[in-house]
Amino acid sequence: MALSGAVLAGPVRSADIAAAINEPPTVRYALPVAGPIIDPYRAPSNPYGPGNRGIDLATTPGAPVGAPADGDVVFAGPVGRDLFVVILHADGVRTTLGFLATILVRAGQHVHAGQWVGTSGLSVHFGARIGAVYIDPMSLLAPQVPKVWLIPSRR
Repeated sequence: MALSGAVLAGPVRSADIAAAINEPPTVRYALPVAGPIIDPYRAPSNPYGPGNRGIDLATTPGAPVGAPADGDVVFAGPVGRDLFVVILHADGVRTTLGFLATILVRAGQHVHAGQWVGTSGLSVHFGARIGAVYIDPMSLLAPQVPKVWLIPSRR
């Protein structure tokens, strides 16, 4: 997995680097909810600087929010006034789903890709990191091959 566009959110341990460099298990990720991106990933200039350490997706309030891939829930609860779920995946990536209206899972629970972990508020935050390194969660998604139609020219 490439770490281009990675942001250091604190000290990086050699174990984190080794985990990112070694061949991790193949994990297929998907967006947790359908909707347009209303706030893209913006890497902060330093660990405490402004930015967006994930993407925010517009959605219909109450829409189901699915696990982006199989994994183990390592956190499910409030952070301040907002509800979040964090899932650790087999490749060492931790995904964060935030600004939820409800949480349907608990810490320690194994979830499968697409399994509902909660319901959305006005938007859903989708973040990802490897150890302490935040990455653009869109880099986890399988590249989409565009459909191309050739049209004959009238030359």
